[in-house]
Amino acid sequence: MTEVQRSAEPSQPILELEDLKVWFPVHGGVFSRHIADVKAVDGISLKVIEGETLGVVGESGCGKSTLGKAVMGLVPVTSGNVHFHSHDGRTVDLTRLTRKEYRPFRSEIQMVYQDPYSSLNSRLSVEEIVDEPLRVHHPKMSREERRIAVEEMLERVGLRKEQAERYPHEFSGGQRQRIGIARALATRPRVIIADEPVSALDVSIQAQVINLMRELQRELGLTVIFIAHDISVVEHVSDRVAVMYLGNLVELGQTQEIFRQPKHPYTRALLSAVPRPDPDRRREDRLVLRGDVPSPMAKPSGCGFRTRCPIAQESCAEQIPPMIQVGKRQRAACPHVEQFDELLG
Repeated sequence: MTEVQRSAEPSQPILELEDLKVWFPVHGGVFSRHIADVKAVDGISLKVIEGETLGVVGESGCGKSTLGKAVMGLVPVTSGNVHFHSHDGRTVDLTRLTRKEYRPFRSEIQMVYQDPYSSLNSRLSVEEIVDEPLRVHHPKMSREERRIAVEEMLERVGLRKEQAERYPHEFSGGQRQRIGIARALATRPRVIIADEPVSALDVSIQAQVINLMRELQRELGLTVIFIAHDISVVEHVSDRVAVMYLGNLVELGQTQEIFRQPKHPYTRALLSAVPRPDPDRRREDRLVLRGDVPSPMAKPSGCGFRTRCPIAQESCAEQIPPMIQVGKRQRAACPHVEQFDELLG
């Protein structure tokens, strides 16, 4: 398997999301009528650049994982589009495909799941787990070719080929996640969606798995959508960061710019809550949010963040704010970001 060199300035999108919405209907009453919708993803538009790591961050319940599953075709999309630029030059709207039509693209877009304990079939050996996607997507490969490919992939993720005959329960959490990564990479995908891949692991193991994923990305030229709630992890692995709140995208930009000069009030509060080893940092410098996150079944009108925002204006209740340019390569969904300090007093 040859090493793929990443471009210093990648510019071609491999995925384009356009006003993507994933609403889950809620039924109730005697006749089980449709009474509401859980707006897990509520109109997200962004481009994922080939070869980059896009970090998706936000509080639990903001829709991060649902966004990844929508791209994978694992949850039904209510409206919007997910355009994928395939290796053969085609541009396909994944949301318009049936399960059968999506299957050829499944080998190009793979997922690493959050829980390494439940995402692996306990009845299959490691060899069978990693071999399964090869049998499905590369039926012309012989059994011997698949065996060699499995052993090579296990060695790439730091496991010995002798361990291929063992079962998931015989491995630690970090080793199981390595098996999950090997399974995801078996078909040589171009896009990996990593859904909280280290949150279920001990802190001492997290760095090993993250470093492994970064190394494999450089070697294989992967595009990674890294979903996490741990901001420090996102800062460490991402080229760009997308910040979500209550199903909406509130800020998007280069990692250094987002962490050095966050613009949206929610991003500022999110970063303010991260412990920093800075003895000169004053407690009053922290931006503390008041109140609880509203229910995605009853989102506030206009800006979903306005009920907790320290600079909310009456106009914020009128319409959902569009993403506007707030830096050279940074956008935020707030018309008042430039007056933040002034409005905060």
